[in-house]
Amino acid sequence: SDVCSSDLMPGFEFKPQALISGSAFVGVKSFNALRDLVPDFTGVVANVGVKYVLRATQFDVRVARDLTYSFEALQPYYALTDTGLAITQRITTRWDVVARSSWQTMAYRNVTAATSLAARTDQSWLLGLGLGYRVAETVRMGLDANYYRRQSGSLAFRDYNGLRIGASFT
Repeated sequence: SDVCSSDLMPGFEFKPQALISGSAFVGVKSFNALRDLVPDFTGVVANVGVKYVLRATQFDVRVARDLTYSFEALQPYYALTDTGLAITQRITTRWDVVARSSWQTMAYRNVTAATSLAARTDQSWLLGLGLGYRVAETVRMGLDANYYRRQSGSLAFRDYNGLRIGASFT
């Protein structure tokens, strides 16, 4: 392998039936590509997903940060920070509506030979709505519409936006 990577992520998990449930892990990643051309990385990483229930309303908060490989030859990886909030309101025991939003930043790392390549951080966000129907206690069918937008600071041809409509079965 051309990579030596290690994470130290202490954290804790909340009981599923508690007022706040989920998990929170925050730590440090050390990434060494074992090639002089690819820069090393040492920094904060996280994986947090918690839920809070207030009567018939559920709040889901997500924060994740880690390295992700890129298809770009001169920018082989990026630090992805992903945050999100979803609010689910139960209308009846079977029907619910969901509103969601998320924000991502992708801080690309240049290879050391690309000294003339500008630093690049892309950003994207999502806004969405959904309607769900519970077939059984733990089975849900949903119809969702999400609007996505991505902006690249230096590469306009990487920008996109659009509406996606889909169904889910969980």
